[in-house]
Amino acid sequence: MAKIIELFSDKSPPIQYKYDMNEQLITCRICYDEQKFEDLVSPCKCIGSYAKVHPSCLEQWLCVSKSTSCDICNYTFQTVERTLTFNEWIRKKRDWKLFFKKASIVFTIIVLWCSLLIVCGMKTYYYFADASNSYWSGTIMFMITFFLTTIMWFWIIIFIVLWRRMNVVVSLDKKHLDENSILNYDADVIV
Repeated sequence: MAKIIELFSDKSPPIQYKYDMNEQLITCRICYDEQKFEDLVSPCKCIGSYAKVHPSCLEQWLCVSKSTSCDICNYTFQTVERTLTFNEWIRKKRDWKLFFKKASIVFTIIVLWCSLLIVCGMKTYYYFADASNSYWSGTIMFMITFFLTTIMWFWIIIFIVLWRRMNVVVSLDKKHLDENSILNYDADVIV
C-alpha cells in the first residue's frame, strides 16, 4: 500500500522529457514513448515529428512489415538481413505447445514418406534381382522411387527456404546510419 501512495505523492522521481531546439516534445513516431532511454535518429528524408525514431523500434517495424523503405517518404533504408540461428530461434519460441504439435505432424509425415521410400526401394531391388520379373516392371518401380525421392527433397528445400524467410532479423546498417542523424537534445525536468 505504501508503494501505491508513494507513486502518487510528490516524492516520486521527476519524469524527464526530451525537447528539441524549438521546445517541441521529441517522441518516436513508432512507439510514441518519450521516456525510453535510447537515442532518437532520423534515418530517412522525413521531417518534423515523423523524422524521429528509436533504432530498435525501426528495426522491429522493418522485421514485421517485411519492408526496407520508409512508408512515408519511400527512402530505402540500408539494412542487414540475417536468419536467426537455431539457438536464437529456440530462445524466442514462446508457444511450445503449438510448436510440438506442428513438429509432431511434420515428423510423422517424414517417417511415413521415408517408410514408403524404403518399401519402394526394396520392391525395385526385388524386381531387378528376380530374373522372372520383366525389365520394365523394375524400371517403372525405379522411376516411382526416384520420383518420390525427388518430391521429398523438394519438400525439404521448400521447408528450409520458408523457415529462413519467416525467421529473418532485419537490422539497420550502422555504417550508413549518419552521425548527423542522431539528434542532440537537452533533457528538461518536469515535475
